[in-house]
Amino acid sequence: MTDCGPTAGDLFHELQGRVRSARAEGEDDALLTHVLALARAEGADEHAWALTALGATLALLGYYDDALQVLRDAIRVQPSAEAKIAALVCAAAIRCDQGEPADALRIGELVETRTGDAGILRLLGRVFLDTGREIGDERLSSQGRRCIERAELEEAFGVA
Repeated sequence: MTDCGPTAGDLFHELQGRVRSARAEGEDDALLTHVLALARAEGADEHAWALTALGATLALLGYYDDALQVLRDAIRVQPSAEAKIAALVCAAAIRCDQGEPADALRIGELVETRTGDAGILRLLGRVFLDTGREIGDERLSSQGRRCIERAELEEAFGVA
């Protein structure tokens, strides 16, 4: 038998523990909402979107490593390309927040090669541009400008 990663039951029990510990810190509402969405998710896409939302919330609460693991799990359920891209964009933003611009750039390159969605490209570009300016990383800023330019081309001509 091969290891296919955590089961839904494993995820539920792990998240239930996190919700209980978060409740003590007053963070339970957002986490509980995502746990319930995850429990109700049907199919790979819905499951991936619920995991991505949970990952984003965990990152906002400062649980970066947990957030990245949840985002990896979102990709592992083999959802649509759109759901994978959402998880990747979230992961790139987290790596920027963690001060890991090289990782963020690698993830961003994956996103760029997989989407022509102007909104996604613009969002990724803003994350890279703002973080690059904040930490003084010209490569990140340059990548951000390139993403925004591609988004503008996509909006103007339908071709990125």
